[in-house]
Amino acid sequence: MNRLFLPYNLTILKTNIILSIFLTALSSVILLAIPTSHTPVFVIIRSFVIWIMTGGFLLSVFYFEITRKNEYYFYYNLGLSKLKLILVTYTLHVIVILPLLFILNYV
Repeated sequence: MNRLFLPYNLTILKTNIILSIFLTALSSVILLAIPTSHTPVFVIIRSFVIWIMTGGFLLSVFYFEITRKNEYYFYYNLGLSKLKLILVTYTLHVIVILPLLFILNYV
């Protein structure tokens, strides 16, 4: 059953990483202008983690909805609803990003 989610998850993850890098570059210009006690590397990594968990994921799902809307029929025929696909994909993203959050807090 897990292999059914893999193509969708990989497509969303690739798009999410690309969009999150772009959004981090845009937002880091603003965030680095604000004086803070953290190092610039910490600010950039924290911004990337926030974008990959929120805006990047939502924009990736929206992009998939716009460009590959017909592929949902494939998953629906396999017994997977759109909501289940999105929830499982977000859960897998959380599992991948949580170690990065812990490392970021203790480094």
